[in-house]
Amino acid sequence: MIESMLFNRENYRKYGYTSITKTLNNPDHRFKLVDSVDVLDMNRYTVVTFSNGDSYRAKNYVLYNHVDEPSTFFNPTTQGNYLQVDHETTAYGAGPGIEAYYHGAHEDDDHAMHETPITVDWVKIEINVD
Repeated sequence: MIESMLFNRENYRKYGYTSITKTLNNPDHRFKLVDSVDVLDMNRYTVVTFSNGDSYRAKNYVLYNHVDEPSTFFNPTTQGNYLQVDHETTAYGAGPGIEAYYHGAHEDDDHAMHETPITVDWVKIEINVD
């Protein structure tokens, strides 16, 4: 009689782990986070790390839930910097993609918030992280 079985969970993952590094050379630091939400395992995370060491970790279902409504992620250790995600339409038959923006924010004398670009060379995107 078999009392227990150990499965190699990597063999049974429907959505594989992906790591991508992209050079950021556009002035607003906009980049494509994922081409289609169809690649996201809703029980895992996406981790975004920039060349300045700033890093953001988001549960994939949270990213998915904010596809139609922009959402902002803050790193609690880096005050003022944030990652904003928004949807991007893709080819017919594929789920929408997700674009991201990396900015800082500062408050002026009138207490109005302003976006400020953060100069970074690259971004590393890790999809479906445990």
